[in-house]
Amino acid sequence: MAFLTRLLFALLGVAFALLFTLGVLCWLVLYVAFASARWLVTGQKPQVVLMWQQIQALRKDMQSGRGSSAKSDVIEDVVVREIHDKRD
Repeated sequence: MAFLTRLLFALLGVAFALLFTLGVLCWLVLYVAFASARWLVTGQKPQVVLMWQQIQALRKDMQSGRGSSAKSDVIEDVVVREIHDKRD
């Protein structure tokens, strides 16, 4: 009896995992279709594409040494600025 119970729970777990995976894939397909249609109609790139382009640009900057990790002889910890109150 315990074997059948474990088998039943295992099958239910697999069924829920498959349903979850199919649901995520359906939402992904709907998002890609909506984003593509919006891209064609409005000309605005999807946010995922913009974020991916920014990540690629950051990687390229870091590899070429132009990023914030470029070596410098002077390390500036704090910049002091005066704040002027504009009350009259």
